[in-house]
Amino acid sequence: GTPRYLVTAIARDGTLDGPDLRLYRHVLGLTDRPIIASGGVRSADDIWALRDAGCEAAVTGKALYEKTLKLSQVIRG
Repeated sequence: GTPRYLVTAIARDGTLDGPDLRLYRHVLGLTDRPIIASGGVRSADDIWALRDAGCEAAVTGKALYEKTLKLSQVIRG
């Protein structure tokens, strides 16, 4: 089986409108595998919300490109 799933909220991909927490919680309820959330992330608050929802990781592409998120805000040593 697959070790984890990449779940993309297509309607939010590249929008910086915030993650679809309802979608990710739904998917997490369907599997015992971790998920990586993709789509809509704009800030460190979104990363923390995804973590609190149970997501293992998040794709942050546009947020980094547009500088609405800094890695130093979310990486812990």
